[in-house]
Amino acid sequence: KKAIDAKLLLNQKGAPLPIKTDRVDDLKNLKLDQGFLVQESDGDPYDYYEESTLLGEGSFGKVFKVFHKVSRVPRAMKIIIKSKAAMNEEDEKALINEINILKSLDHPNIIKVYEYFNTKRKFYIISELCTGGELFDKIQSDKYFNEKVSAHVMKQLLSAVAFCHNNNIIHRDLKPENILIESEEEYKKEYFTIKIIDFGTSEIAKNSMLDKRIGTPFYIAPEVLNNHYNEKCDLWSCGVILYILIC
Repeated sequence: KKAIDAKLLLNQKGAPLPIKTDRVDDLKNLKLDQGFLVQESDGDPYDYYEESTLLGEGSFGKVFKVFHKVSRVPRAMKIIIKSKAAMNEEDEKALINEINILKSLDHPNIIKVYEYFNTKRKFYIISELCTGGELFDKIQSDKYFNEKVSAHVMKQLLSAVAFCHNNNIIHRDLKPENILIESEEEYKKEYFTIKIIDFGTSEIAKNSMLDKRIGTPFYIAPEVLNNHYNEKCDLWSCGVILYILIC
């Protein structure tokens, strides 16, 4: 059928999404911008999600495994307590900027963000659930990988980085701690799936040179230290990661 019934497009509460026309008569006329389905949600996140287990805890908040109440799909909910993070208006804008970057990136090796809630005291980010832990932990456990496994990891990493660069996004803090393994089952496999996370230091830059020193010392490119760099700084970090995987 060429027609799409608007009733099939449901939001989280089961109500139809607002569409200007009741039907879309031609699939060619149905266009969704990147990030259309990722937006700031109103109300209490616990109206939509059921909290399950604590996955991690940091200085500024916690990460829980949650279930969507309607679909029962498991997801991760990161809770940032604004008072502990000492977030001001600029900090909130920076966090929303990170979410806006993530929601524009649809790649199998980049963590997916579904929605976020911005309340008076807390910030809730709902994202894809990865249960395999950090690549850093697996490196520590296995000591090093053979060349085939390392190539498998690097193929995924470089594919994601190329996708970012094609969308004018520079990560600027690639390291094993910012790469997750998709699941516990994947962790046990020799050839596992990875997801890049933490776009908090990312920058949207199109045909321009950057000058702000950002990154982690062991992985930072020399040109970043010289305050004159572009997206190629990410490739230096990838090279360091490859060295660590093998050695």
